Amino acid sequence: MPRIGKIFDFLEKEHLDCVVIKDVNTIRYLTGFRGDSSILYADDRRAVLVTDGRYLYQARAEAKCCHIVEYAENIWHTVAELAQDAKTVGFDGDYFTYNDFNTLQELLCGKELKVIDLKYIRMVKDKRELELMWRAVKIADEGVQIITGKDDKIVFKRTLKLVPQELAVGIGCKKGKSAHEIERAVKKTFDKAGLLLEAIAVVASVDRKADEAGIIEFARKCKVPYKTYTPEYLRDVEGDFVSSAFVEEQIGVGNVCERSAGAASSGGEKLVGKTADNGVTVAIYRVAQKNKE
Repeated sequence: MPRIGKIFDFLEKEHLDCVVIKDVNTIRYLTGFRGDSSILYADDRRAVLVTDGRYLYQARAEAKCCHIVEYAENIWHTVAELAQDAKTVGFDGDYFTYNDFNTLQELLCGKELKVIDLKYIRMVKDKRELELMWRAVKIADEGVQIITGKDDKIVFKRTLKLVPQELAVGIGCKKGKSAHEIERAVKKTFDKAGLLLEAIAVVASVDRKADEAGIIEFARKCKVPYKTYTPEYLRDVEGDFVSSAFVEEQIGVGNVCERSAGAASSGGEKLVGKTADNGVTVAIYRVAQKNKE
């Protein structure tokens, strides 16, 4: 059975009329589509990939299990039209920005919105995936190793790295910092702490930085969601933080990187506090276990 069938089973199990999926990794897993800037919509009758004109040819070639719909101006208006007859709508909220959620909520006024977690769908392997994993084991000299830190000893000649994505990275920066500068600051912080970049699960900042190209590109390169929060929301995050009067005056909150990482981790453990490098500040939290389950 094609993987898209898993989402229909999920709808029935969770008693949902439809789901709206934004996570590119889940969309790729379920449909085979490798582009971005798209939404996967599914109800009990159909699966629809909503994308823009740049990806139409690619979507038709890769996502053969879906109807392909091109949106004109606003992707959320197209999604709302598809969901107009639904009463209960599931959405993968971990990958929605604050503005995404507000827009969807406004367009689907009167409908029940329910946050869903689809990670477990990818954890249950089908026959093809198991065959590929077994082939990988053979290539790795019959060894599979889970690596969580830079200092982990490599046991096999060829090692398949399985790195749990469990870290929330908060970033603050001066306007116009490039993705290269952002990545360099984050990498230096991770290297000093003995952490792996592959363990990043989410990148976060204040909503003033929602359109900061350097952070957006860095998150895209890491293939993780980029979340932003209002200063009011960040001020309510609990914890001990290094505060700056200048940042407070300019942004509305005295610390961006630590508070945004704390917010994205849902109350997780602080691993690295505010670290500054050439106009970029970085903080690292471990995502709370309850939030990963």
